[in-house]
Amino acid sequence: MTSGVVERFTEATSTREMRALEAVAARTLDALAERTVWCATASVPAGRAARALRDRLGWAGEYGVIARLLELGRGAETRAVEGVAPDDVVVLHDPAPAGLAEQIRDGGGHALLRVRAGEGGAAARAMDAYVLSWRTSDARGRAVECLAALLPSTLTVAEWDIPFGERGRRQRQDLAWASLLAAVARGDRQETVGGAIHARPLVSVR
Repeated sequence: MTSGVVERFTEATSTREMRALEAVAARTLDALAERTVWCATASVPAGRAARALRDRLGWAGEYGVIARLLELGRGAETRAVEGVAPDDVVVLHDPAPAGLAEQIRDGGGHALLRVRAGEGGAAARAMDAYVLSWRTSDARGRAVECLAALLPSTLTVAEWDIPFGERGRRQRQDLAWASLLAAVARGDRQETVGGAIHARPLVSVR
């Protein structure tokens, strides 16, 4: 059975809500501290998304979270992966070349694939997590950006929702992306006991 949680990053209008966001930020920084998040790309269209993700993580740099671009030119995959340290997070923005995810994981890194419609396939089977983003509308008709991570090892799906049109949305959007990566780094290799999967919520449900 798949476990799922949803975190809604709305504008903080009270001290309690502000503290809740601060707690998410603290957990996120604690999980990502002293890691490098590699935003990997092998094509021009995906390169724009990879650079945008790198820029979204810039706020966490002063807390020890490093975000870098990883160029995967033809034949350069092995050389690029040599720079990935154990516990680093690699977000692939293109379908992964065969064996690349295994190289990352064998070295102790976390391999994530940012999925777009019609992509994935056999080369993505060894991923630690799949990452998606889309836009929808809530019950009031307001636009909402949604992020999600699927962790096959724990059958866990976690979602982060950020409504448009609220003050501070960009900051909450940046925090949501960082929180997603932290959740994967914490939860993609939880052990199972007796053949049963014991997945716990990755972030608190509001």
